[in-house]
Amino acid sequence: MNTSSTHVTPPPPHFSVTRGGSAVVSACLLIAGFAPPLSAQSDSVDATPAAIEEIVVTSRKREESQQDIPINITALDSDTLLRMRARDFADFAGSVPGLLFQDLGPGDKEYIIRGINAKGPSTVGAYYDEAVITAYNDQDGGGRNIDVKLVDMARIEVLNGPQGTLYGANSMSGTIRFIPNKPQFQEISGFLEADASGTAKGGGNYTLAGAANLPLSDTAALRMVAWGADNSGFIDQPRVKSGPRHDINDEQTGGGRAMLRFSPSGRLMVDASYLFQRTKVGGSSRYTPAGLTSFSTDAITAQGPIEFWATIFPQAEVIPAYVVTEELVNTDITLNQWDDELSIASLTADYQFEQGSLLASTNYYDRDLFFAFDSTPILLAFGVPVPGITTQPQTRSIWSSEVRYSSQWDGRLNFVAGAYLHREESTFDVAVLTILPDGSPNGDFTAGDVPGGDATFGTGNTFFGVSDTGQIDQEALFGEAYYDLSENLELVIGGRYFQSDISATAATTHEFGAGSSPLLDNTGSHNAFTYKLSLAYRSSEDAMLYGAVSSGFRAGGLNRANLPFAPGIPESFDPDELTNYEIGYKASALGGRLRFNGAAYFIDWSDMALRQYDATGSIPFMINVGDAEVTGLELNLQARLSRNWTMSGGGSFVKAELSEDQPPDPFGNSGKEGDGIPNVPGQQGYLAIEYSTELGNGLFFGARLDIQHRGAVETQFNEASAFNASLDSYTVANASGWLDFGSWTLAAYVRNLGDERAQHDAISSVQDPLAIIGNRPRTLGASLRYSF
Repeated sequence: MNTSSTHVTPPPPHFSVTRGGSAVVSACLLIAGFAPPLSAQSDSVDATPAAIEEIVVTSRKREESQQDIPINITALDSDTLLRMRARDFADFAGSVPGLLFQDLGPGDKEYIIRGINAKGPSTVGAYYDEAVITAYNDQDGGGRNIDVKLVDMARIEVLNGPQGTLYGANSMSGTIRFIPNKPQFQEISGFLEADASGTAKGGGNYTLAGAANLPLSDTAALRMVAWGADNSGFIDQPRVKSGPRHDINDEQTGGGRAMLRFSPSGRLMVDASYLFQRTKVGGSSRYTPAGLTSFSTDAITAQGPIEFWATIFPQAEVIPAYVVTEELVNTDITLNQWDDELSIASLTADYQFEQGSLLASTNYYDRDLFFAFDSTPILLAFGVPVPGITTQPQTRSIWSSEVRYSSQWDGRLNFVAGAYLHREESTFDVAVLTILPDGSPNGDFTAGDVPGGDATFGTGNTFFGVSDTGQIDQEALFGEAYYDLSENLELVIGGRYFQSDISATAATTHEFGAGSSPLLDNTGSHNAFTYKLSLAYRSSEDAMLYGAVSSGFRAGGLNRANLPFAPGIPESFDPDELTNYEIGYKASALGGRLRFNGAAYFIDWSDMALRQYDATGSIPFMINVGDAEVTGLELNLQARLSRNWTMSGGGSFVKAELSEDQPPDPFGNSGKEGDGIPNVPGQQGYLAIEYSTELGNGLFFGARLDIQHRGAVETQFNEASAFNASLDSYTVANASGWLDFGSWTLAAYVRNLGDERAQHDAISSVQDPLAIIGNRPRTLGASLRYSF
């Protein structure tokens, strides 16, 4: 039996209900564009509401009910994701207590759980089925998590709190698992779906998706999935020399997934899968708030006419100031495209013994990314009045393999034990180039190429260039034991030991003002042990109280080896770690129609990795310094109110702050004891209300209203920093309605019902003028789905 699949029969798309209604129902129906007469509803069904469906998860690497695990876990099954109309991470993240994200656009999100947010490697582990896809980006704290479209998914599991024993490095604050549907042997099935919508201040959006499950024999089946999305942009860019650009942040994504399942016997199950996706984004998702004046050469030309500066910098030109008067305007003068190509290949074999199962999995994750941003502001800060663009072609590949045994003994003791192997290679290249009139780079820069002639004091195309390659080798042994001390009391003890070796080679291929420097190497080696201890008491079949102490870590890393103009930067930074103390309660009542989950926790975070700067204030690097403390509460409530109505809601309250001063930096960004951790709101909440009814003659109608709220945040430790941005709280509502008739489903929806300008993130620094990254404006759409 494959431990990554669920064996709970999913609920029907919409529940059969009796006659009922209210003003709220009418409002939902009007929003959706439908108003079926109540007299058409069925009177023949049983009026007793059904229990909330149990979801089987594999978060402890064995199949268990979500409610039986002493972990605060949110599981969203396929039916829930469909009713939420969740296609991307941002569509469901607001409905998970304790889960936050920073957002720089498609394919560039940083996950945050329980307020653990910092620069350096990711603090949240991410998996696509058995494959490790955890992001690594020193520049924004583990950002650039991939945005695989959520098509034909079995479920998403979000595990709050350290998962260092079973999931290892970077799962120090939690783990997110994306689990796709698997092939089935029984019958041909699948779906086709077409979706069209329009975005205010933007244009049309179109999505096509489909899946087919094909039994090949009694022991083999193939499942194929494909998707394509064309989403309009909604941000304008008026400063490009060749003319204004409109709706620059348009997105085109196409991809597919195929999985072959083979079961030569009742004991062995083998899955082989391959996923591919490519995303192209036409421009930056950032916008500058109205009323601000963007960068210009005013400060430089005030010291002398442009003719004077041209004697020093032959390509000097006047860049006039720009005052933003409208909303959703990007003030860059360069073409900041994003081209993202990724693939995931996996092979998993699961053998079922009489009293346990042995699973072996090997996975290969590969990503090629081209990213560009406007570097004119930093050139102006160095007194160079020449427009420029930074291009960053990057590659990253991870080969991860795991072997584990999960016991299924009849006695009091059970366990999971295994070994993990990780091999990772990456390239990160940088070129700062002059631009063409349309804002695109003046020349091509790919890995291994030496940029062209000097642009600082000459007429070439290159200001600066760096080439960097890295490798990470990691091995780990892990295990958890589950022992029933009595009929109602379970003890969990777990541990993980890991060893990591890191190496990197870097060269400055073009220094400012010409010249280059040779390749230099950096190396580092780290090891750590994480543990978990929990005790769960079940006062009845429907209630569990648990307490846990667990630790988490993230691997250290290397600073760039070759920075000839910034001496004294340490070669590496060490892992940081935290200890989590947690009390949780899970309960069901009213025959399973009411479910409550809650957890309170305290986290002690030590030796946190912090971004620091050299004496010039221009070169960032990582060091270990500073401690923090996080206190929080997470709540989740689900209720089947009647045969017609369901409700879910919850949220989190977090206080995340430094417990000691950070060392000062040249910009005054460092925090003091008591300062809050950036981008962590004090509160977050959501509410979802759903109504469904049987209309008769095989017709079903449903409507759903989702409301998500996030509190205000600061983007720096020190609120007085010149680079701090205060982001307002926001509340976003989505509404949808659908009509099921036979194999067809027709739906209408409104996303961002109030056209709220939610501020997900902000950037403000010497290199980047103040810019906001927000949500999509109000979008109205409809979809048609055929299932077979």
